[in-house]
Amino acid sequence: MKQEYDFSSGKRGAPVGTSRGKDPDHFTNDSEYTRDLIRRDRERSTAFEALQAAVQEGLDSGPSDKTVPSIMKEVEARLRSDGRL
Repeated sequence: MKQEYDFSSGKRGAPVGTSRGKDPDHFTNDSEYTRDLIRRDRERSTAFEALQAAVQEGLDSGPSDKTVPSIMKEVEARLRSDGRL
């Protein structure tokens, strides 16, 4: 019986066709592993692009004339209105 390969440890796993649950580090073939790598890379890329856009927005907005205490009061008010504080 063909066994699946655990790419994270380099060891053979349970025979293919047996139940292993939804363990993301066990793949039944190279194609599944490759597709998972591509999916994870796309997710990281999307998150990184969003972070870059937020940083650029901050840089483009220029320096703030707000004080740290006023910023903290705004954050506290926002958290209270969201029910998170």
